[in-house]
Amino acid sequence: MLNQTKLRAKAPFRGTSLRLGLAALALAVGVASCGEKPAEETGVYEYKIYEDDLVIGNRDAPVTIIEYSSFTCPHCATFHEEVFPHLEETYIKTGQASLVMRPFFWDTAAAKAAMLSFCVPDQIRLKMTETLFAGQNVWIYDQAGPQEGLVKIAKQAQISREDFQACLENPKTKEWAERHLNQAAQEY
Repeated sequence: MLNQTKLRAKAPFRGTSLRLGLAALALAVGVASCGEKPAEETGVYEYKIYEDDLVIGNRDAPVTIIEYSSFTCPHCATFHEEVFPHLEETYIKTGQASLVMRPFFWDTAAAKAAMLSFCVPDQIRLKMTETLFAGQNVWIYDQAGPQEGLVKIAKQAQISREDFQACLENPKTKEWAERHLNQAAQEY
């Protein structure tokens, strides 16, 4: 299984945006849960949950939050380390909301990290996501480069270098990555 403690590295700016993030989250959940008014008045949008999406919580929860994040974004890592636990405890575990996590790539390293998270077995996808965010400053700045940092994380999940490379070259993985990137850029 993944060993998060080895990879835990604190990024700068931790804690400075927690209150703002929680306030924005509360506002977003409040607006998204207003189902009485037409969609154009409440800010509720039509969406599709794909079979291969990473969904945290009940897919049929009354509120669905779709998050696009980059594994090389320090703000995304801060959200996952500081805001997500509160969101999970307060809204997801109580069945009030679900979170759909989708990749958005700023760079090649983020794309490869997202592909790695897609290639692990479903039961450890969330753990892989947490590990990639928590160890962001470690794998991105690996002496041999970000891909070698990702190879080290893959090995923790019993994925060999060869299997990781095959994952990156797999047409299904590429289609998944391109679909989310295009949808995020064009629709959202």
